Amino acid sequence: MLLKFFAAREIPAIFLLAAVLILGGCGRNSAVTAEDTKIAMGTLARLTVRADEITAQAGLRDGMAVLAQTERDADGAALVAVEAAAGTGEWREISPALYETLTLAQEIARRSDGAFDVTAGALTELWERARTEKQPPPPEEIAAARDRVGYAQLE
Repeated sequence: MLLKFFAAREIPAIFLLAAVLILGGCGRNSAVTAEDTKIAMGTLARLTVRADEITAQAGLRDGMAVLAQTERDADGAALVAVEAAAGTGEWREISPALYETLTLAQEIARRSDGAFDVTAGALTELWERARTEKQPPPPEEIAAARDRVGYAQLE
């Protein structure tokens, strides 16, 4: 029946092409998802990398190393200084690594329309203290903290 559609000399070429296409995909690394979770800088950090096995594991390892380095960097002194200056209009000098991190955080904030906001630390700390004290913060403290929060204010 194949002879009706193809010349006899074309049939081996068709089978060879089919075998190459079928077997060609067998040796490739398919994408895998590598995940790890750790407590970093007072919050739960989950890293997820999707790539071939070797790249995914390397990316995960590198990401965890960046988290560890960030925690080691003078206990976040540069970030603490930036947070302290929030809302004052004062500028603080930061490292290229912190600049890159904040730039990425700003991009995520824009894409999430503010659902992720790297500047929310003042409110987070306020409500963490309220949870510990089992009493909500006074409205004026909430208002003062809100004045310091807003990804659009970060320059």
